[in-house]
Amino acid sequence: MQGGQADSADLLALTIVGHNYLTRAQIVADSFLAHLPGADFYIVATDYALDTDISAYSGKNGPAYQWTLDNLAGGKRAALIAYHLAV
Repeated sequence: MQGGQADSADLLALTIVGHNYLTRAQIVADSFLAHLPGADFYIVATDYALDTDISAYSGKNGPAYQWTLDNLAGGKRAALIAYHLAV
């Protein structure tokens, strides 16, 4: 921190959303990181999309599941934390 302003590398932002707002949260994250390179931004999803699995019928990945895999492979996400509570 110099002159009362924080260095971007010292900044962190977090948003908590439901899966239906993941796209909007990604837009916010992209804008934040574009203006503050070196900062960190975390998106926490409080629930999950219904298609986050491989189809038993077709054997293909559901769209949300594939989006998650693509983001992990492309480096847009560092990790996926999943926790399932059986009801």
